[in-house]
Amino acid sequence: MVLQIGHEAQVNAVAFSSDGNFVASCDESGAVEIREVASGDIFRSVRALRGAAWSIAFSGDGKNVAVAGSDGQIAVWDFWSGALRRLPREPLHETLCLAFTPNSQTLLVGGRERKNFSSEIRCFEVSSGKPLVTWKTESYAQIEKMVFSPDGSTLATSDDSNSIALRNPQNGALLKTLSGHFNGVQALAWSPDGITLLSGGRDSTARLWSALTGKLLRTWTAQLGDVTAVAWSPDGSEAWTLSSYGVRVWNARDGNALRSFREVSGNTFALAPDGKTFALAQPTSDRDVPARLGIFDSQSGNPIRIWSGYRDEINSVSFQSTLAGVRLVTGHGIVTGDDEPGANQYLVNKKGRPWEPQSFGVARVWNFQKGSLQNAIRDDENKISEVVLARDGQRILTVRDDSPAWWSASSGKLLKTLVGANQTIYGCAVARDGSTLATGDFDEKIRVWDLKTGRVRRALPTSGNSLGMAYALAWSRDGRVLFAGYSESGSGALCAWDAQSGKNLWKIAAHNADVSSLAVSPDGKFLASADSNGELQKRDAKTGKLLWRVRAHWLPVAGSGAGEIEDAVKIWALCWSPDGSTLATGGEDAVVKTWAARDGRLLQTLAGHGALVNSATFSPEGKTLLSSSDDGTIRFWNAQSGALRGTLRTLPGKLDGWIAWTADNFYDGSSNAENFIRWNDGKKLLPVNAFDKRRAGLLAELISAP
Repeated sequence: MVLQIGHEAQVNAVAFSSDGNFVASCDESGAVEIREVASGDIFRSVRALRGAAWSIAFSGDGKNVAVAGSDGQIAVWDFWSGALRRLPREPLHETLCLAFTPNSQTLLVGGRERKNFSSEIRCFEVSSGKPLVTWKTESYAQIEKMVFSPDGSTLATSDDSNSIALRNPQNGALLKTLSGHFNGVQALAWSPDGITLLSGGRDSTARLWSALTGKLLRTWTAQLGDVTAVAWSPDGSEAWTLSSYGVRVWNARDGNALRSFREVSGNTFALAPDGKTFALAQPTSDRDVPARLGIFDSQSGNPIRIWSGYRDEINSVSFQSTLAGVRLVTGHGIVTGDDEPGANQYLVNKKGRPWEPQSFGVARVWNFQKGSLQNAIRDDENKISEVVLARDGQRILTVRDDSPAWWSASSGKLLKTLVGANQTIYGCAVARDGSTLATGDFDEKIRVWDLKTGRVRRALPTSGNSLGMAYALAWSRDGRVLFAGYSESGSGALCAWDAQSGKNLWKIAAHNADVSSLAVSPDGKFLASADSNGELQKRDAKTGKLLWRVRAHWLPVAGSGAGEIEDAVKIWALCWSPDGSTLATGGEDAVVKTWAARDGRLLQTLAGHGALVNSATFSPEGKTLLSSSDDGTIRFWNAQSGALRGTLRTLPGKLDGWIAWTADNFYDGSSNAENFIRWNDGKKLLPVNAFDKRRAGLLAELISAP
């Protein structure tokens, strides 16, 4: 099954296959997509890297796609089988560019060494991923682009030291240096005959060089802005440039401007091998929100196809009891593009205003017994971090960035905004009986709200006794005690407060980093806490006494010895199993882990999410563990074995759009789910009706299966 949804973040690079039938793109989240140019459908999609992907390339034989990105990560994807292998990333710090050799057998990756930041080129065998050799370059400047000449006799590299190097592709030796740019050179392209080289730089110029003599032949300066991409027409008569000005086409012989597509502006660009179309991605003001990717006509600049991205950050997932039964409740932050087909609609919307993604929050209530979505409400102002369903099921409370609000579950209309929060809410928790809400606010106070009246009962702590921001909150089982985890100067205190009197019951300097999550055991005797350094603790809830602590989440150094830790990883998700025997955590390392609550022993590591894990919860009977992520999915795990049962995600467009599927590709979903499904048999895409795989009630199966 291949879902037709699109990128979740800004697209950083695009590339065509050598036959022009496919276009590949990579984005800020590390995701890679390959689309059929003719149909516009996604052929394959994978989260290839953890973190930003900066560069992407097809091998000349069309068998592999390579992607490189932040922290030296490199991955090679078998185009036809879909198999993904990650190459050793030590010792590169950043990998901004890569290139296949003309015979497609070797992959070159340019970057900087991790310890002293010296610039280097690493060579890998494509078939095995084995490192072959590393070439040190002449400077400490970051290599930004590498391209082979058409006959493979010369390798051109550019960097942020303003120069271009022509190298021996056999050993990386410097043959010639081309100097003339006044700022970093970030774009290179050989002419089809291999005689000239086109470059683009941050000095707002594009330059044409003789590859034989190294002589500068021509400079284009007219209103270019920083030149981020360059290309040649197949016959070598046209030089293409992309800058903040837009796409411009120049006569390569006399230097005159031929065409200018000012309305087509983007941050990355690729010209199709036949020169008839080009692919371009449009950036947004925030790198973490989806951009639009399009195919354009090379003569007119008009869009042929526009693909809008879709990002769903699922911030919370929980089971809640109502008079009608238990419901699954989720809170979302959505960012999506606005599909508007037609000429010259790329930079403006239907009202003629500059295009920007839509951002809003959604609260959803799922009737998992029936296997369906029951309610969905949209908040155009804010993403939603927490959702509470009233006992009668008629109202939904959402906690937004700046205020709590009540909504009608049936109509989705806003009923009442609770006034009293101070600018931004960082943490929140609702008492078990649903009568009281606590929020940790910008002014470093905790506000306790009466949800019946919508008023603030109390602010903790009192003025002059600040403990920092309360990022994590949790209520005792009886709702009398409020536990708070703080952030103050890189350390995290834990406090217990009497919610009625405001009296501090205990205060402990518990963590060496910001406290990010809290959870009280089902019997109310224990408090679990987690922090932004990946540490998990268990304490006596009455006294605050530490019972055990473990380092739970981290990112290991590639090739390092056991126990070495590279990066601190924040734990976002923390919950107890219904019987209190197990704790579950999820963090920025995109994995879920389960722990023996008695002694902190690791039980399971559940991998599968493509981005940080925001929230986790056990099903009421404890057989299934649910986790939600910034990758837009909720995953259902067998709590005993750790096996993945299935996945749920929402769909662009209608608020009630969703699809759930299993590993063997059985699925269920909303009425429009089939619009987003294609099947890949390894050679071509097939329509959704090629297989009868829909199974009604699948969502209920995922939650309640033994």
